[in-house]
Amino acid sequence: DHLSSYQLIDENTNGSPLENTNPPGRFTQISGLAVDQNGSLWITNHSAVNSLHQLTIGGTWESYSFNNFPGQFPLGIEIAQNGDKWLRIDPTRGGGIIVFNEITNQERYLTSIPGQGGLPSNNVTSLVADLTDQIWIGTELGVAFFINPFTILDNQTVDAIVPIFDSRLLLEGELITALEVDGGNRKWIGTTNGIWLFEDAGEELVYNFRDDNSPLLSNNIIDIEVVSETGEVFIATDKGIVSFRADATEADPKHQNVKVFPNPVPLDFNGLVGISGLANDVIVKITDVSGKLIKEILSEGGTAVWDAADYNGRKAKAGIYLIFSTTPDGQETFIGKMAVLN
Repeated sequence: DHLSSYQLIDENTNGSPLENTNPPGRFTQISGLAVDQNGSLWITNHSAVNSLHQLTIGGTWESYSFNNFPGQFPLGIEIAQNGDKWLRIDPTRGGGIIVFNEITNQERYLTSIPGQGGLPSNNVTSLVADLTDQIWIGTELGVAFFINPFTILDNQTVDAIVPIFDSRLLLEGELITALEVDGGNRKWIGTTNGIWLFEDAGEELVYNFRDDNSPLLSNNIIDIEVVSETGEVFIATDKGIVSFRADATEADPKHQNVKVFPNPVPLDFNGLVGISGLANDVIVKITDVSGKLIKEILSEGGTAVWDAADYNGRKAKAGIYLIFSTTPDGQETFIGKMAVLN
Protein backbone atom coordinates (compact mmCIF):
# COMPACT_ATOMS: atom_id res chain seq x y z
CA ASP A 1 0.00 0.00 0.00
CA HIS A 2 2.73 2.44 0.93
CA LEU A 3 4.30 2.07 -2.50
CA SER A 4 1.20 3.61 -4.09
CA SER A 5 1.10 6.60 -1.71
CA TYR A 6 3.47 8.78 -3.71
CA GLN A 7 3.15 10.83 -6.88
CA LEU A 8 5.89 11.23 -9.45
CA ILE A 9 6.19 14.81 -10.69
CA ASP A 10 8.61 15.53 -13.50
CA GLU A 11 8.90 17.43 -16.77
CA ASN A 12 6.31 15.10 -18.33
CA THR A 13 3.62 15.71 -15.70
CA ASN A 14 0.58 17.53 -17.09
CA GLY A 15 0.99 21.27 -16.45
CA SER A 16 4.51 20.91 -15.06
CA PRO A 17 6.98 23.69 -16.00
CA LEU A 18 9.98 21.64 -14.88
CA GLU A 19 12.90 21.23 -17.26
CA ASN A 20 15.07 18.14 -17.09
CA THR A 21 16.90 17.69 -20.37
CA ASN A 22 20.39 17.08 -21.66
CA PRO A 23 20.67 18.51 -25.17
CA PRO A 24 24.12 19.59 -26.44
CA GLY A 25 25.22 22.74 -24.62
CA ARG A 26 22.16 23.00 -22.36
CA PHE A 27 21.98 20.61 -19.42
CA THR A 28 19.01 21.24 -17.09
CA GLN A 29 18.14 19.42 -13.89
CA ILE A 30 16.22 19.65 -10.61
CA SER A 31 18.77 20.80 -8.04
CA GLY A 32 16.91 21.57 -4.81
CA LEU A 33 13.65 21.32 -2.86
CA ALA A 34 12.12 23.15 0.11
CA VAL A 35 8.65 23.48 1.66
CA ASP A 36 7.37 26.82 2.96
CA GLN A 37 5.05 27.51 5.90
CA ASN A 38 1.99 27.30 3.64
CA GLY A 39 2.88 23.83 2.42
CA SER A 40 4.03 24.93 -1.05
CA LEU A 41 6.88 23.00 -2.59
CA TRP A 42 9.68 25.16 -4.03
CA ILE A 43 11.94 23.63 -6.66
CA THR A 44 15.20 24.97 -8.09
CA ASN A 45 15.80 24.11 -11.75
CA HIS A 46 19.44 24.49 -12.78
CA SER A 47 20.01 26.01 -16.25
CA ALA A 48 16.30 26.54 -16.92
CA VAL A 49 15.07 29.95 -18.08
CA ASN A 50 12.61 29.86 -15.20
CA SER A 51 14.94 28.45 -12.53
CA LEU A 52 12.55 28.56 -9.56
CA HIS A 53 9.14 26.89 -9.41
CA GLN A 54 6.37 26.82 -6.81
CA LEU A 55 3.84 24.00 -6.53
CA THR A 56 1.04 24.89 -4.11
CA ILE A 57 -0.84 22.31 -2.07
CA GLY A 58 -3.75 22.95 -4.41
CA GLY A 59 -1.69 21.78 -7.38
CA THR A 60 -1.09 25.20 -8.95
CA TRP A 61 2.28 26.00 -10.52
CA GLU A 62 4.12 29.34 -10.58
CA SER A 63 7.55 29.89 -12.14
CA TYR A 64 10.12 32.63 -11.64
CA SER A 65 13.20 33.95 -13.42
CA PHE A 66 15.83 36.40 -12.18
CA ASN A 67 17.30 39.68 -13.37
CA ASN A 68 20.74 38.61 -12.15
CA PHE A 69 22.03 36.13 -14.73
CA PRO A 70 23.65 33.73 -12.17
CA GLY A 71 20.14 33.17 -10.79
CA GLN A 72 19.57 30.82 -13.72
CA PHE A 73 21.94 28.30 -12.11
CA PRO A 74 20.77 27.49 -8.56
CA LEU A 75 22.09 24.41 -6.73
CA GLY A 76 19.77 24.49 -3.72
CA ILE A 77 17.26 26.51 -1.72
CA GLU A 78 16.59 27.51 1.90
CA ILE A 79 13.42 29.37 2.93
CA ALA A 80 13.70 31.97 5.71
CA GLN A 81 11.00 32.47 8.33
CA ASN A 82 9.75 35.62 6.57
CA GLY A 83 9.33 33.76 3.27
CA ASP A 84 12.49 34.98 1.51
CA LYS A 85 14.00 32.33 -0.76
CA TRP A 86 17.78 31.90 -0.46
CA LEU A 87 19.34 30.15 -3.48
CA ARG A 88 22.98 29.10 -3.59
CA ILE A 89 24.40 29.50 -7.07
CA ASP A 90 26.64 27.18 -9.08
CA PRO A 91 30.24 28.41 -8.52
CA THR A 92 31.08 27.66 -12.16
CA ARG A 93 28.46 30.32 -13.06
CA GLY A 94 29.60 32.97 -10.61
CA GLY A 95 28.54 31.41 -7.32
CA GLY A 96 27.20 33.43 -4.41
CA ILE A 97 23.57 33.63 -3.26
CA ILE A 98 20.35 34.98 -4.75
CA VAL A 99 17.79 36.20 -2.17
CA PHE A 100 14.28 36.49 -3.60
CA ASN A 101 10.77 37.30 -2.41
CA GLU A 102 7.95 36.57 -4.83
CA ILE A 103 5.44 38.75 -2.98
CA THR A 104 7.46 41.96 -3.25
CA ASN A 105 9.23 40.80 -6.43
CA GLN A 106 12.57 41.84 -4.90
CA GLU A 107 15.83 40.02 -5.49
CA ARG A 108 19.43 40.52 -4.46
CA TYR A 109 22.69 38.93 -5.49
CA LEU A 110 25.15 38.36 -2.62
CA THR A 111 28.83 37.66 -3.28
CA SER A 112 32.22 37.93 -1.57
CA ILE A 113 32.40 41.66 -2.46
CA PRO A 114 32.47 43.78 0.74
CA GLY A 115 29.16 45.57 1.25
CA GLN A 116 27.43 43.26 -1.22
CA GLY A 117 27.46 40.12 0.94
CA GLY A 118 31.03 39.86 2.17
CA LEU A 119 30.93 36.06 1.91
CA PRO A 120 34.13 34.13 2.71
CA SER A 121 33.92 32.74 -0.83
CA ASN A 122 31.55 32.74 -3.81
CA ASN A 123 31.60 28.94 -3.70
CA VAL A 124 28.64 28.47 -1.35
CA THR A 125 28.24 24.82 -0.38
CA SER A 126 25.37 24.95 2.13
CA LEU A 127 22.65 27.19 3.55
CA VAL A 128 20.58 26.73 6.71
CA ALA A 129 18.23 28.92 8.78
CA ASP A 130 18.78 28.51 12.52
CA LEU A 131 16.24 28.71 15.35
CA THR A 132 16.75 32.47 15.81
CA ASP A 133 16.14 33.12 12.08
CA GLN A 134 19.79 33.77 11.26
CA ILE A 135 20.99 32.35 7.93
CA TRP A 136 24.22 30.33 8.19
CA ILE A 137 26.36 29.78 5.14
CA GLY A 138 29.03 27.19 4.43
CA THR A 139 31.61 27.95 1.74
CA GLU A 140 34.82 26.45 0.43
CA LEU A 141 36.74 28.82 2.74
CA GLY A 142 34.78 28.62 5.99
CA VAL A 143 31.53 29.65 7.66
CA ALA A 144 29.57 32.91 8.02
CA PHE A 145 26.06 34.07 8.91
CA PHE A 146 23.66 36.95 8.39
CA ILE A 147 22.36 38.28 11.70
CA ASN A 148 19.39 40.23 10.21
CA PRO A 149 18.45 38.27 7.09
CA PHE A 150 14.95 39.78 6.90
CA THR A 151 16.48 43.16 5.95
CA ILE A 152 18.74 41.82 3.19
CA LEU A 153 16.44 42.94 0.37
CA ASP A 154 16.08 46.48 1.73
CA ASN A 155 19.55 47.38 3.01
CA GLN A 156 22.00 48.92 0.57
CA THR A 157 25.10 47.57 2.33
CA VAL A 158 25.27 44.16 3.93
CA ASP A 159 28.08 41.86 5.03
CA ALA A 160 28.06 38.38 6.52
CA ILE A 161 29.56 37.88 9.98
CA VAL A 162 32.26 35.30 10.61
CA PRO A 163 32.41 34.01 14.22
CA ILE A 164 35.71 34.05 16.08
CA PHE A 165 36.92 30.79 17.58
CA ASP A 166 40.29 30.16 19.20
CA SER A 167 41.45 33.70 18.25
CA ARG A 168 40.84 33.21 14.54
CA LEU A 169 37.99 33.19 12.05
CA LEU A 170 35.81 30.12 12.50
CA LEU A 171 37.10 27.24 10.33
CA GLU A 172 38.92 29.75 8.14
CA GLY A 173 40.10 28.10 4.91
CA GLU A 174 38.15 24.86 5.54
CA LEU A 175 35.98 23.41 2.78
CA ILE A 176 32.53 23.20 4.37
CA THR A 177 30.62 20.24 2.97
CA ALA A 178 27.54 20.20 5.22
CA LEU A 179 25.82 22.45 7.74
CA GLU A 180 22.89 21.65 10.05
CA VAL A 181 21.23 23.06 13.19
CA ASP A 182 20.05 20.89 16.10
CA GLY A 183 17.29 21.43 18.68
CA GLY A 184 19.63 23.48 20.87
CA ASN A 185 20.40 25.82 17.93
CA ARG A 186 23.92 24.42 17.84
CA LYS A 187 25.77 24.21 14.52
CA TRP A 188 26.92 20.86 13.11
CA ILE A 189 29.56 21.57 10.47
CA GLY A 190 30.95 18.95 8.11
CA THR A 191 34.29 19.39 6.35
CA THR A 192 36.81 17.26 4.50
CA ASN A 193 38.68 17.06 7.83
CA GLY A 194 35.92 15.73 10.06
CA ILE A 195 32.84 17.13 11.76
CA TRP A 196 32.53 19.98 14.26
CA LEU A 197 29.76 20.93 16.68
CA PHE A 198 29.70 24.51 17.96
CA GLU A 199 27.36 26.26 20.38
CA ASP A 200 24.72 28.52 18.83
CA ALA A 201 27.01 31.54 18.22
CA GLY A 202 29.79 29.44 16.71
CA GLU A 203 32.33 30.58 19.29
CA GLU A 204 32.44 27.58 21.64
CA LEU A 205 33.43 24.08 20.52
CA VAL A 206 31.38 21.13 21.82
CA TYR A 207 32.76 18.23 19.76
CA ASN A 208 35.26 17.64 17.00
CA PHE A 209 34.87 14.13 15.57
CA ARG A 210 37.48 12.56 13.31
CA ASP A 211 38.10 9.00 12.19
CA ASP A 212 40.96 8.73 14.72
CA ASN A 213 38.99 9.82 17.82
CA SER A 214 35.48 8.47 17.11
CA PRO A 215 33.59 5.76 15.15
CA LEU A 216 33.41 8.18 12.20
CA LEU A 217 34.07 6.13 9.04
CA SER A 218 35.90 8.90 7.20
CA ASN A 219 36.91 12.53 7.68
CA ASN A 220 35.31 13.39 4.33
CA ILE A 221 31.79 14.45 5.36
CA ILE A 222 29.19 14.39 2.57
CA ASP A 223 26.00 15.34 4.42
CA ILE A 224 24.51 15.80 7.91
CA GLU A 225 20.87 15.38 8.95
CA VAL A 226 19.51 16.07 12.44
CA VAL A 227 16.32 14.48 13.81
CA SER A 228 15.29 17.39 16.00
CA GLU A 229 12.73 15.44 18.03
CA THR A 230 15.21 12.79 19.22
CA GLY A 231 18.55 14.56 18.88
CA GLU A 232 19.93 11.83 16.64
CA VAL A 233 22.45 13.04 14.06
CA PHE A 234 23.06 11.09 10.85
CA ILE A 235 26.44 11.66 9.24
CA ALA A 236 27.11 10.59 5.66
CA THR A 237 30.75 10.13 4.65
CA ASP A 238 32.40 8.89 1.49
CA LYS A 239 32.72 5.50 3.23
CA GLY A 240 29.22 5.13 4.65
CA ILE A 241 26.78 6.48 7.23
CA VAL A 242 26.98 6.62 11.03
CA SER A 243 24.63 8.13 13.61
CA PHE A 244 25.25 9.89 16.90
CA ARG A 245 22.73 10.51 19.67
CA ALA A 246 23.33 14.13 20.65
CA ASP A 247 22.23 15.89 23.83
CA ALA A 248 19.97 18.53 22.25
CA THR A 249 16.40 18.19 20.98
CA GLU A 250 13.83 20.56 19.55
CA ALA A 251 11.62 21.85 22.33
CA ASP A 252 8.01 22.91 22.76
CA PRO A 253 6.96 25.89 24.90
CA LYS A 254 5.72 23.38 27.50
CA HIS A 255 7.03 20.14 28.94
CA GLN A 256 5.85 17.21 26.82
CA ASN A 257 6.18 13.56 27.95
CA VAL A 258 9.34 14.14 29.98
CA LYS A 259 11.55 11.05 30.07
CA VAL A 260 14.63 10.25 32.14
CA PHE A 261 16.98 7.63 30.76
CA PRO A 262 18.44 5.45 32.01
CA ASN A 263 16.25 5.23 35.10
CA PRO A 264 17.15 3.59 37.40
CA VAL A 265 20.87 4.31 37.03
CA PRO A 266 23.39 1.59 37.95
CA LEU A 267 25.88 2.77 40.59
CA ASP A 268 28.82 2.00 38.26
CA PHE A 269 27.25 3.94 35.34
CA ASN A 270 29.83 6.12 33.55
CA GLY A 271 27.62 7.66 30.86
CA LEU A 272 25.22 10.59 30.80
CA VAL A 273 21.65 10.62 32.12
CA GLY A 274 19.32 12.24 29.57
CA ILE A 275 16.21 14.22 30.53
CA SER A 276 14.14 14.85 27.39
CA GLY A 277 10.73 16.36 26.62
CA LEU A 278 11.51 19.54 28.54
CA ALA A 279 10.33 23.01 27.58
CA ASN A 280 12.84 25.11 25.69
CA ASP A 281 16.06 26.10 27.51
CA VAL A 282 14.88 25.40 31.05
CA ILE A 283 16.84 25.25 34.30
CA VAL A 284 16.97 21.72 35.76
CA LYS A 285 17.82 21.17 39.41
CA ILE A 286 18.69 17.75 40.82
CA THR A 287 18.40 17.26 44.59
CA ASP A 288 18.46 14.39 47.04
CA VAL A 289 15.28 13.55 48.98
CA SER A 290 16.25 15.95 51.76
CA GLY A 291 16.26 18.82 49.26
CA LYS A 292 20.06 19.26 49.10
CA LEU A 293 21.03 20.58 45.66
CA ILE A 294 23.28 18.13 43.80
CA LYS A 295 23.53 19.77 40.37
CA GLU A 296 21.93 22.56 38.34
CA ILE A 297 21.84 22.22 34.54
CA LEU A 298 20.60 24.33 31.63
CA SER A 299 18.89 22.28 28.92
CA GLU A 300 19.93 22.34 25.27
CA GLY A 301 16.60 22.90 23.57
CA GLY A 302 14.35 20.26 25.12
CA THR A 303 17.05 17.98 26.58
CA ALA A 304 19.31 18.21 29.61
CA VAL A 305 22.11 15.79 30.45
CA TRP A 306 23.52 14.92 33.88
CA ASP A 307 26.83 13.16 34.44
CA ALA A 308 25.43 11.49 37.60
CA ALA A 309 27.82 13.53 39.72
CA ASP A 310 27.70 16.60 41.97
CA TYR A 311 29.34 20.00 41.47
CA ASN A 312 32.66 18.62 42.70
CA GLY A 313 32.64 15.68 40.31
CA ARG A 314 31.79 13.12 43.00
CA LYS A 315 29.57 10.34 41.69
CA ALA A 316 26.04 10.22 43.07
CA LYS A 317 25.47 7.79 45.91
CA ALA A 318 22.77 5.13 45.79
CA GLY A 319 19.34 6.58 46.53
CA ILE A 320 16.38 8.52 45.20
CA TYR A 321 16.90 11.87 43.50
CA LEU A 322 14.36 14.55 42.61
CA ILE A 323 14.35 16.49 39.33
CA PHE A 324 12.91 20.00 39.22
CA SER A 325 12.58 21.90 35.94
CA THR A 326 11.40 25.50 35.57
CA THR A 327 11.27 27.93 32.65
CA PRO A 328 12.99 31.30 33.23
CA ASP A 329 9.61 33.03 33.70
CA GLY A 330 8.50 30.38 36.21
CA GLN A 331 5.37 29.57 34.20
CA GLU A 332 6.25 26.00 33.27
CA THR A 333 7.46 23.44 35.82
CA PHE A 334 8.15 19.71 36.07
CA ILE A 335 8.95 17.46 39.02
CA GLY A 336 10.23 13.91 38.59
CA LYS A 337 12.20 11.17 40.31
CA MET A 338 15.10 8.94 39.46
CA ALA A 339 16.96 6.21 41.33
CA VAL A 340 20.63 5.33 41.57
CA LEU A 341 20.99 1.65 42.45
CA ASN A 342 23.65 -0.27 44.33
